[in-house]
Amino acid sequence: MPRYIGRNLDGTINKQSGDPHFSNVSLLIQPTADAVASDIGPTGHTVTEVGNANVTAAESRFDGFGIQLDGTGDWLQVPAHANFDFGAGDFTIEMFVMFDATTNYQALAGSDGYYTSGKDGNWVIRTDTGAQNLKFVTYDAQAAEVVTTGTFAFSQSTWYHVAAVRISGTITFYVDGVSKGSGTNDKTLED
Repeated sequence: MPRYIGRNLDGTINKQSGDPHFSNVSLLIQPTADAVASDIGPTGHTVTEVGNANVTAAESRFDGFGIQLDGTGDWLQVPAHANFDFGAGDFTIEMFVMFDATTNYQALAGSDGYYTSGKDGNWVIRTDTGAQNLKFVTYDAQAAEVVTTGTFAFSQSTWYHVAAVRISGTITFYVDGVSKGSGTNDKTLED
């Protein structure tokens, strides 16, 4: 199954590039030449660049553009939506990442209102211990923490494909297609 949605000869995005599961995609962010991070998935969510988040040709994985986050108050934000209410079911969250520095606690993806009072079932995927571990952390508001850990030592200036996959209540981390750890997490997850 392709991990990348193809482009037509005229440069437009071909959303039917052979992936029979494309209609199940909740969010697919692709930076474009006009310096905008856009959701090219079937729902077309609005993506807002916050702080110093920017599209750059200097950090590219696909199509000559990437999204650069310097780790100081910048991120991509997508409004809360039912697409991101995973419930207690199966899901996959995947991304390509590259680190310029391997510091502690770098958030890679998370739900709206993560670690916020009154927000049960919130979650975050982050690095830990100098980017030596991946963590999938869930909370009910600010309590009942459940942590799944994947052990992997990220190197600087190297692209990695990272995936957190939940099947039947077990979350498994994959880095470049290789399992790096798993744990039980059958909590109902909401955005």
